[in-house]
Amino acid sequence: MAQPNIQSHLQNIRNLAQQRQQQRIPLNTLLDPTNPVQSFLELRMAIITARLATIQAHIQQKNTDLAGAMTQISRLKMQGDELERNLGTKKKDYRHLIEVYKQGLKIVQEMLREAMI
Repeated sequence: MAQPNIQSHLQNIRNLAQQRQQQRIPLNTLLDPTNPVQSFLELRMAIITARLATIQAHIQQKNTDLAGAMTQISRLKMQGDELERNLGTKKKDYRHLIEVYKQGLKIVQEMLREAMI
């Protein structure tokens, strides 16, 4: 009798994973091997975005210290803003990467606000 519940539970997990996959924003900016400094800055921005996603997952699971998360978010925001200024000379080339970072930052900040209420 437990089989139908297990199958139903597995299907729910698959559906949830598919929904999350559809909500993700791909980082489709390719690194330029002829410009290693810009590539390094792009990679740093992608790492910051990934760290924001990790914090978001921890907040969703209610598995984090909110004060610590706030500190991490603030530090990542400063690093991201600095990288954005450095990448800003060719902003059109890096617009997608910067938009992903800003959207991730906005989502995490809003989730943190909601979690603190």
